[in-house]
Amino acid sequence: MDHHARRPRPDITYLSRRIRPTSTPTGPEPGRIPAARTDVSLSPAPSSGLSLERPTASSVGLSLERPRAGTGGPGTGDRGSRPTLLAPVRDSARLFSAPGFTDTRQLSEDAPIVRLNARQSGIGTLLVHGARSTAWEDIDQVTGAENVHGETAGVASPTAGNRKLVAFHDGSAAVTLRHVQRFRRAIFIAQDEPLVVSLFGEAALAVSPKTPDGKSAVLYISRIDSLLELRADYVEAADDQAIWAGFGFTMTTPTHVHTGRR
Repeated sequence: MDHHARRPRPDITYLSRRIRPTSTPTGPEPGRIPAARTDVSLSPAPSSGLSLERPTASSVGLSLERPRAGTGGPGTGDRGSRPTLLAPVRDSARLFSAPGFTDTRQLSEDAPIVRLNARQSGIGTLLVHGARSTAWEDIDQVTGAENVHGETAGVASPTAGNRKLVAFHDGSAAVTLRHVQRFRRAIFIAQDEPLVVSLFGEAALAVSPKTPDGKSAVLYISRIDSLLELRADYVEAADDQAIWAGFGFTMTTPTHVHTGRR
């Protein structure tokens, strides 16, 4: 018996000799370069992941680019877009040009309008001298009237300072400009003498009392945004109530103030 030939012991598996597989390898032969494949596409695969580039019409991935104006909107499915908000156009931006208070010294039928600036419209008191009566309307459509003798109609428009918005003081009609945002419009009916309008720190402005054909002057003051506009109108001679009605003033009663009805 050959003592060099040993049988493997079944109880000691780690001493057993490994046997190389007898199958033929399928890889390329040593020292031989494989031929290049011709079926491989060099175009990148479409990605649906994160992208920091500007989105295109066919991209479906997440983009951190701000949406351009005009894209998306209601009904398009783009919830990230926001509608373009337009700033409201103020009424004063639509006004035609008009002379300022210091640009003229007298209003007449030929030059009937002046417009105050924001400072003139909001500081101090506007006084109208020579008026026989006035009628006013505030932003709540509360309407009242008063004549130079102290007789009143309608309802006064009080302010936060417990001062009337429009009233007679010492024979002159006064508009409290500190509370001009509550003011809507007013008329001042002239007597036989010229109306004179004065402002704090400004020269006075006169209103011609009559026209050559005998019409009487009515000074109409209205507020547009924060600006006051003064206009000289001329009407046929009539009593105060008829002139108030001609300018659309319907006197408010205390009952109307509480119920909100006219």
